[in-house]
Amino acid sequence: HLPYSAGLFMLCVAWVLTTSMALYAIRTRRIEQHREWMLRSYTVTFAFVTYRLASTWLNRWIHVPEDPVADDLDTLLAWACWAIPLLFAEPLIQLRSMRRLARSTTKSR
Repeated sequence: HLPYSAGLFMLCVAWVLTTSMALYAIRTRRIEQHREWMLRSYTVTFAFVTYRLASTWLNRWIHVPEDPVADDLDTLLAWACWAIPLLFAEPLIQLRSMRRLARSTTKSR
């Protein structure tokens, strides 16, 4: 069960890192960076809900006859529940940042 445990451990690391960076940003009065890190933190925090929903859906719609296959699905979910949402959230965060920068550049001209 090492891959499963590693997935959950990395979820913990991602949560502590994103939340710590958000806390550091707000303490140093970097409001926009704080917002970006909080979006990442919320995304990682929501991973617990994502795991539960995906697990329930998979168990309801996919019949898994063997225990090793069920363990493989749990391992996949332990990684996917936080990595995939972050993969989608990060481009949105960066796009928002790029638009904000473009607006500020346009206003200064």
